[in-house]
Amino acid sequence: MSFPPLPPEEPNVNLPGNGSVPELTPPAVPPVVPPVVPPVVPPGGATPPPAPPSGPPVYPAGAGEPVGPANNGVSVGNAFSWAMTVLQKNLATFISLAAVVMAIYLIQHLVGNNIGNQLTQNCGNGGVNTGGGIALGPACNAGVFAGLGIKWLLSLVLGVLGALASIGVYRAALRRTEGVEPSFAMLTTGENLGPYIITALLYGLAVTLGLIACCIGSLVVMFLFQFAPLYSLDKGAGVGEAFSRSFNVVKSNIGAVLITALINFILAIIANTLWGIPTLLTLPFTALFTAHIYRQLNSEAIAPA
Repeated sequence: MSFPPLPPEEPNVNLPGNGSVPELTPPAVPPVVPPVVPPVVPPGGATPPPAPPSGPPVYPAGAGEPVGPANNGVSVGNAFSWAMTVLQKNLATFISLAAVVMAIYLIQHLVGNNIGNQLTQNCGNGGVNTGGGIALGPACNAGVFAGLGIKWLLSLVLGVLGALASIGVYRAALRRTEGVEPSFAMLTTGENLGPYIITALLYGLAVTLGLIACCIGSLVVMFLFQFAPLYSLDKGAGVGEAFSRSFNVVKSNIGAVLITALINFILAIIANTLWGIPTLLTLPFTALFTAHIYRQLNSEAIAPA
C-alpha cells in the first residue's frame, strides 16, 4: 500500500541559517533633559544685581586705585589736589592737631628772642653800658655768645617737642590715605612711636653731619632719605629698613620726588613766617601731600578724597 508523497518543507524565514534565535535590539531611550528653571525676578520686574566680586576693595578711578611706579609713575598733581580736598573736608581736626605744633614754635620764637634781647640790650658800640660808663668790649661779646647759646639750647629742646607733636599730624595723614577719618586721638597714640623716634633722630643727625661736612651733602641726605621716618611711623620699619626703602623709591622716581621736595621746602619757608602761625595750614597740607606721594611710591591703594 503506498502513501501519497509529503509536500516539500518550506524554509523558516524567521530563523538564521544556523537555526539560532536572533538577537533583539532594545528600542532607543530618549535622553533625559533637565527642566529649565526660570530666573527669579524680584517684585517690580528689576533684574537682580550681580554677585559682588571677590578680592580687595576697588576705589573709584583717579583717587583710590593703586598708583605708583607700576601704574606709569607718580602723579604730583593728583597728590596736590587730593591733599587740598581732604584738608578742606577735615579742616577743624587737622588745625587742632597742628595747633599744638604751632604753639611750641611760637613759644620758641618769643622766649628765644626775649632771652637774647635781655642779654644783649645794654650792648653799645663795642661795649656794655653799666650805668657809670662803658665796659670793655669782651663783656658785650660774652653776653652775645651767652644769648646765642641759650637760644640754641632752647631751639633744640622745643624743636624736639615740636617734632614729636607733629607725629599726630603725619599719622592722621597716613591713616586718611587708608580711608580712616582723622581725630585728635591720633596725637596721643603710641603706635610705632619707638621706631619713628629712632629713625627721625638718626635722620636729623645725618642731615646735621652732612651740613657740617658739606652743605651739598646735607641736601643729598635730606633728599634720599626723606621718606625713612614715614616707613617707621606707618609700618614700624627699623632704621636700616626705613633708610633702605626710602633710598630705593627715591632712586626710582627722582623727578617726582624732586618736585615734592621743592613744594615741601616752599611750604616750610611759609610756615616760618609770622611767628609760625601759617603752620596751622602748611603742616597738615604738607603731611597729606607727602603721605599721598608716599603711597604712590609704594604702589599702594589710596582712599578717595
